[in-house]
Amino acid sequence: MKSYLISGPKPTEVSQETHDAAQAWVPRLLEIFSDSTKTRDWYFRVEPDVYDETMRILNFNEPYYIIDNLISKQEEGGLEIPKSAKICDLGCGTGIIGRHLAKNGYTNIFGIDGSKNVLQKS
Repeated sequence: MKSYLISGPKPTEVSQETHDAAQAWVPRLLEIFSDSTKTRDWYFRVEPDVYDETMRILNFNEPYYIIDNLISKQEEGGLEIPKSAKICDLGCGTGIIGRHLAKNGYTNIFGIDGSKNVLQKS
């Protein structure tokens, strides 16, 4: 399995304002994530770009493992899902998985998430 390191310096496509806002959340997230109500409240009000940048800073890389597993060949340990397959991403958030699958030629991708806020970006 591939390893993904997605933290580090701010990517050039992320504005400094978004990066700073995400960075400001990091120290408080341990407290927030220890309480499911606080986690839900944060998730439903955070701006989509700030959410993505916060997750990048925290090395939240599970979406990239999923993408790799879906598109990798079976002999490499992947699922090798056909590009025409219907894919439903439950809890799609800002659509990271769907966007990457679309870039790899997948066309039947549907996303569902409980937060209208993050769905703006998906």
